[in-house]
Amino acid sequence: MSRGAVRKRGELTSHIVRSIRRAQRSLRSAELQKRKAMDLGDKILRSCRVAVSNVHSAKLSSAKATLRRSSRDFRRFLALVGSNHLQHWGYAVQVTQEFVEASLLLAICTGEEILPLKELDSLPEMAILYGTSDLIGELRRNVLASLATEDLDELARTFGVMSELYGELSSASLSDSVAPGLRRKLDTNRSILESTLSDLTDEISRRNLTRSMDQLASRLQRNK
Repeated sequence: MSRGAVRKRGELTSHIVRSIRRAQRSLRSAELQKRKAMDLGDKILRSCRVAVSNVHSAKLSSAKATLRRSSRDFRRFLALVGSNHLQHWGYAVQVTQEFVEASLLLAICTGEEILPLKELDSLPEMAILYGTSDLIGELRRNVLASLATEDLDELARTFGVMSELYGELSSASLSDSVAPGLRRKLDTNRSILESTLSDLTDEISRRNLTRSMDQLASRLQRNK
């Protein structure tokens, strides 16, 4: 091998070694950032699940307090994953979608915007689609929990929100290669809407029957 070829091979090898070391440094840094993000994300996920449970248990003040505290962690989380191009990392999407879901559930039930709506569009697209899709199921849980006591007009308004969200989500036929699992979620949502409508119809019939029976009993009592 000529001296020129030997020198060229040495330069090539040195360059490859530098590239390997640079790649290793970058990936070590990304690994460290992911560990930090996961520690913070796990904390956010726990808070979101507690807040959702509190909403369904009508502990709205506790839900608000929990999500307000979690919102600070959520902003730190977004800064952490956003600065390292991890927005579309599966775990980052999961954390974001659950915070979106919990925050929107609270906003619909109480009018309290823990996540300002103007910030929604800045979040990853998949988190918005998955979070609002899962929100439909949480709204059904809320309807069922309130079915026996809540004003029917209010329940009908909640059902209207569910229907509008489903209609918008299903209006664009996105493939699984673009939005994995979304079609399956929408199939589930369709079943949720059908079941909720049936439950509301049954409750309306039950209340009408109860009212008619009460009126009949009252007339019979007067005619004694």
